Amino acid sequence: MRLKEMQAQKQREAEITAQRQQRQKTLTFQLQALSEKAVDTDSNITKARDRIAEITHEIEGMRDQRD
Repeated sequence: MRLKEMQAQKQREAEITAQRQQRQKTLTFQLQALSEKAVDTDSNITKARDRIAEITHEIEGMRDQRD
């Protein structure tokens, strides 16, 4: 009887371990996706700031011509 209990416990522990390993893989993939998204977002922000600087410069040039 004790042997069966220990085998059942071993099986439960193996299932829990497998679930945790799968969860870790899922979280790793999610982290990678979020990291890539962060890099893309930073790139987009940089491009937007550069464009804003260009537009601001153009507007200032127009003001100088007008005045």
